[in-house]
Amino acid sequence: MTKLLRGISLPLVLAVLVVLLAACGGNDGGSANAGTDTIANAGSETAGQKGSNTGVASTAGDEKFTLTLWTISDNADPMTNRALAKAIEMFKEQYPKGEIKVEGKGRPEQLYDQLNIAVSAGNAPDLFWSNVGQNVSFYIKNGKVESLDSYAQQFGWYDAYPQSAIDYQKKFLGDFYALPSNYNAMGIWYKKDLFEKYNIAIPQTYEDLLKAADKLKQNNVIPMVMAGKWPAIVTRLFDGILEMETGAELHDNLLLGTARFNDPAVVEAFRKLKEDWVDKKYFQPGYLSNEEAQTNNLWYSSKAAMWYSGSWEFGNLRNNKQDLENYGFFPFPTGVSPYRIVAFGDGYYMSSDSKHKDEAAAFLNAMSSLDAQQAILETNPESSSARIGAIDLNKVNETKKQIVDLLQNSGSYVPTNEMGTEPRLTDVLFDVQTRVLTGELQPEEAADILDKKAEEFGWYK
Repeated sequence: MTKLLRGISLPLVLAVLVVLLAACGGNDGGSANAGTDTIANAGSETAGQKGSNTGVASTAGDEKFTLTLWTISDNADPMTNRALAKAIEMFKEQYPKGEIKVEGKGRPEQLYDQLNIAVSAGNAPDLFWSNVGQNVSFYIKNGKVESLDSYAQQFGWYDAYPQSAIDYQKKFLGDFYALPSNYNAMGIWYKKDLFEKYNIAIPQTYEDLLKAADKLKQNNVIPMVMAGKWPAIVTRLFDGILEMETGAELHDNLLLGTARFNDPAVVEAFRKLKEDWVDKKYFQPGYLSNEEAQTNNLWYSSKAAMWYSGSWEFGNLRNNKQDLENYGFFPFPTGVSPYRIVAFGDGYYMSSDSKHKDEAAAFLNAMSSLDAQQAILETNPESSSARIGAIDLNKVNETKKQIVDLLQNSGSYVPTNEMGTEPRLTDVLFDVQTRVLTGELQPEEAADILDKKAEEFGWYK
């Protein structure tokens, strides 16, 4: 499923906080919703040692308790989310007196809206799913999210996940707050038959990429489809161009609030997005009004050659009965050394108000186990599990192996700007980006607007 993810609305949080300041709710996670599953407890294993029950007490006592987990509805059903089902089974063995209530809260933005209200009312669930990015920064700054550092050391999680995913959290969130779930690489998907037909080599530089686009256009093939109705999708290409123009240090500083958005490198990134892709007509006509259903039709039918997207495209290709062997992937050629993959992940967070933190950590440990993470492959063979060793490389094609290698061995990654900036600032980015593409704003004006809004929002440190 393609991720069109928006951050948490800070004004909504503040408004609700005022209205509900006196509210004091129990930690029952709110009313039940569709996708709720109540369970008893199960055993756990250390994340790094399959089949072990070490890391938690061997007996759980007679106390009855309930843990509430909020997630998106697509992940809330143990019948289809086999990782969840396996974790539930394991958890039952450890805590026979416990219950876990899994509640599906709709799409990510719907979950975030309900989470805003619950956190502000002091009624947050024990555990919740979210993307790993600035959409949770307000909660973290206000002490509403529990650090998982001590549990990571206890259960061996630091050895179970890519160092790049751990370093990212500590750099941009300040600590290890989310047990990683999925880990998605961003880059350029391409049709192998079209590249072969027109004798196009995999681009190694940005100049190579533009030459490939030009050759495709000359042969009446759309170089790159773009579902421009959704600014977040256009921003993926901007992410790669920005990393290329800024380099690693400046790009990180922009996302840390220690560099200003009116920097000449940001201006140049906007300019390249407009002049190199829109002005040269490397996108399909009417791209700003197109959705993915339209772009997929062009891509699948070989009327278009490339598509800037993420590792979840494996599932889309399979669901649309495409020949996976005809689709390849290459990282956006930023020229930055050492190379950093543009990526983002999602994961599970613990509320600092939970009354059962150790039990919640034990459930997370069950979720992180190889048994649980490999179980999801039964129904989702193209899983992008972040857990090292979860994906059997003997059962996936070469493109999947390539992406897993990039995610687990690149050493570092830079988040998408959508995840790396606070939600209000992301909305401004989406707005000015679209206005640059339509010619309403010059690149310098777009960067200045971003800079002024970042100042207004208190983004700069």
